[in-house]
Amino acid sequence: MEEFCHQAEKVDRSTAEQNRFLDHCLTHGRELTIFLESGVQFIGVVRAHDRKSLLLGGRSRNKDPRMILKSSIAYIRAAEDLDLFLPYRGMGTALQRRRNRRMAELRRPRR
Repeated sequence: MEEFCHQAEKVDRSTAEQNRFLDHCLTHGRELTIFLESGVQFIGVVRAHDRKSLLLGGRSRNKDPRMILKSSIAYIRAAEDLDLFLPYRGMGTALQRRRNRRMAELRRPRR
């Protein structure tokens, strides 16, 4: 019997952010509207997702979920504002943080 060796794939930043968004919607039960490239729209809650597909179900568990291929999705819109970036509020941008660090180093007396 051959063993299946799963090699860790390198995940780019956009895929990581996409996974973070979908994980947040999955754990918090957020309702999404998904628009496909064909113009069809689906409204529902994420039940599961993987690298190539998304399982979208209704709010009630008795509705059958739909499997949607990620390659056919044009865009996704959440029904309400998401608090994804709440932990980062007030930290500023990366450029601001870098500038503040440099200014602090310049103000520090040298020995």
